[in-house]
Amino acid sequence: MSKDKRGPIKTVLGFLAGAISGATLGLLMAPKAGKETREDLKAKSEELVAAGKKDFAKKSKELKVKVDEVTKNFEKGIERLKSSESQEAISPEPKEEKGAEKPKKETAAKKATPKK
Repeated sequence: MSKDKRGPIKTVLGFLAGAISGATLGLLMAPKAGKETREDLKAKSEELVAAGKKDFAKKSKELKVKVDEVTKNFEKGIERLKSSESQEAISPEPKEEKGAEKPKKETAAKKATPKK
């Protein structure tokens, strides 16, 4: 059995190419006069543009709401960080001094090696 190595993308592209060529042939072979066909195409394109503008306006409003929501959450996070920093400044945990050295630990390998 041979496997079909074409992916779903190629199938969709093939379908779209067939649909476009079918639509083109349908327009060219239509019984309407050229002027009528152009008027129909113009009317349909105006409808599509109006629908696109309406959809764009709707999506823009939704995006603005989301951006405002994310901005508010971001500002709340910043405020929480600021308040936690101010609380740390009031009661900081004891930290080691910069000049103090920690005692060095000898490794087992160094202890086992005899000095000459």
